[in-house]
Formats: sequence, structure tokens, C-alpha cells
Amino acid sequence: EFTDMNDALEEALTCRLCGLLFEDPVIFWPCGHSFCLVCFDSLSVAPSLFRCSTCGSLGSEGYVHNLLLSESVAKWMFKDAGYADVHGALSLIRLHLSKFQRNVISSRIDDLEERLAGEREKEERPDSLGDMDVVYRLY
Repeated sequence: EFTDMNDALEEALTCRLCGLLFEDPVIFWPCGHSFCLVCFDSLSVAPSLFRCSTCGSLGSEGYVHNLLLSESVAKWMFKDAGYADVHGALSLIRLHLSKFQRNVISSRIDDLEERLAGEREKEERPDSLGDMDVVYRLY
């Protein structure tokens, strides 16, 4: 029974996107589901528009920091580490950050490369006049 409660608590303190304990947890507005701050970036479907991976809600309001969850995770990690093994917790955090920062950065680089290629294509088309205003005058 006690291990079931521990498992339930650990599951409640775990991000559904990365599967690790929350790191700098935020609450997605408007649905209220929590994610790691780094993981939250992966919910972006357009600039300033996010889709919740749990319920599918769309929102442009962003997030608020979940201080209660952050404090709970810190206490859980401290308890779980036996009050001594801080290095294990730090290793998990480093793994967590590097994994999602690489994914977010790669995604943004791909988007920028596509936009740059599109702009170059527009510039290289000699038959394209671009935007032009035509004014007719009657004399």
C-alpha cells in the first residue's frame, strides 16, 4: 500500500512529455495541465499558439509558473536522494535540459532554413515583379 502511494506521488510529479520529474514546472493556460518549462516549448503549433498534449486545448495566453509543484518536486527529490545524493538529481536535470533544448533548437533552425529558402527563391525569380502599385491618371 505504501509503495502504491509512493508510485502515485511520483507519477503526479512527473512530466507527461519527457517522463522525468518536473523541472521548472508551468501551468498551461487555459486548461491547467502542467509541463516542464523546456517541454512547454514543444507544444507550440505557431508563434504564440500552443496545443496541450494532454487534452488538446489551444491557447495563446501561455503559462504561469507552478510554484507549488516546483516545491513538491524539490522535496521529493531531496527525500528520494536520502538527503545526500544531489549529483544523481543534477544528472537527471542536465539530461532533461539537453534533450529538449536540442529538439527545440533543431526545430527552430529547420523553420528558419525553410523561411530563408523561400525568401531566396522569391529574390531569384526574374519574372516576379513583387508588390507594385499602379496609378492611373485621366488627363
